[in-house]
Amino acid sequence: MFQSANKRYFEYRKGTTEKYQIIWREGEYAPNAEDSQYTVYVERGRLGMKNQDARTKEFQGEGAHYQSEQHMDSQIDKCLRTGYVEVDNLGAPTPAIEGRAVTLKALSKDNSDTPSLSLNEFELFMLLNWLIDNEVFDNNHQPLQLEKWMARSLRKLGYEKPRLEPLSAFYEDYEETLGLVDEDGRFDEYWSRYLQMSERDRLKGTLVEEEKVPAYKFTDEKYWIVNIEEIHIISNATEKKIKVPDAKSNKKKHLLYGIQKAWLDFHLELIKQQEISAIYGYEIRPWEDLKGGTQSEEESSESSDSSSEFSSSEEG
Repeated sequence: MFQSANKRYFEYRKGTTEKYQIIWREGEYAPNAEDSQYTVYVERGRLGMKNQDARTKEFQGEGAHYQSEQHMDSQIDKCLRTGYVEVDNLGAPTPAIEGRAVTLKALSKDNSDTPSLSLNEFELFMLLNWLIDNEVFDNNHQPLQLEKWMARSLRKLGYEKPRLEPLSAFYEDYEETLGLVDEDGRFDEYWSRYLQMSERDRLKGTLVEEEKVPAYKFTDEKYWIVNIEEIHIISNATEKKIKVPDAKSNKKKHLLYGIQKAWLDFHLELIKQQEISAIYGYEIRPWEDLKGGTQSEEESSESSDSSSEFSSSEEG
């Protein structure tokens, strides 16, 4: 009689590492015990990419049923001990992180002149992945819905409020209404109102109790604000994780350290000025907002060169 055990699914998600294992057993229990035959299968790989590494172990003869069952149990136990979690079905991989050129602009209650830090696509990409790997940033947390503030801001200016459900309908209406706002020359008025009305939500630290910062504040383009509690979390974690490269370190490590050091110095400066300038956080803005235009060809070239050099170093 042919027998097949149900497949068991396991996931491992930590930082940017997302792996899976599928473990199951198939076999035939023969009337003559010596003819019994079982196979234990272990499939493993990266989430989203199946059949990357399939291993099997066969058991034959008398005792094959018991031996294969014991082996499958040991594989499951090993899987769980190494940090995997059993799930009903494999989930989708977390969308890949993409860098973008941004300026981190400190915000203060008295509107005083505050520090800022500009990061190109490569620099932000390296920081995000490093902080996610070190479990300071959480890339699985979904952004808060801010579309309601976009809709209300338009309504306050006298335009028809876009539908909020479903979101696809909202953005269809939003683009159409925004065209009218542009024609009327009122975009700056609309955007200023949106930033003011949505600030409380953009400022929320949804993972502060877990000593983490949601990565969407840097990847989602809605002018999110990193609050003062999150600044302390980032500063403390960066100071603990950052490693000064020695003279023998390769170019990759020196390059990453330079990015991390500028990042740390910015956060330490904000903490230092917190009471003096009434700083309560910093806003993540597209780079061109403060640079008076898009990234220059020279800066873009430098960013691309750095990225290529880093990749080459990693391959070596």
